[in-house]
Amino acid sequence: MNKEEVKICSILGIWGSIIFVSCYILQLILTKEGEENMWFVTLTLNMLGYGTVLLPGYLALRYVRDSGYLDRSTGRFSSIVRLFFAGKPDMVDEEHLVKTDDKKERTQKEQAMQLVFCGAGLQASYLIWGIL
Repeated sequence: MNKEEVKICSILGIWGSIIFVSCYILQLILTKEGEENMWFVTLTLNMLGYGTVLLPGYLALRYVRDSGYLDRSTGRFSSIVRLFFAGKPDMVDEEHLVKTDDKKERTQKEQAMQLVFCGAGLQASYLIWGIL
């Protein structure tokens, strides 16, 4: 591993660990067994939990973009970093794509049915999450 790869791994590992440990300590301090927690305490802990992945990922993304890592590095690690931060390149040439302008406009009834279907799906998901 070269310096840049070590730096990317340390950004992800160190920041993720710091946020995880701080979230765990806050959880020990703010929650008491057998008591009902206030909703904003639970919200704060959930946000910190998401932060253990999102903040280090954002910092690594900024480093990768600012340093130009994807432009000059090769190897397995760089292909993994490229997959996470840049995605796969398109394999189809634009010449071979067939453009169709024959899009069917949805009627208001179809749009309303789709909205009801999506809303019912979300409500079912929330119900299942609440039960589990």
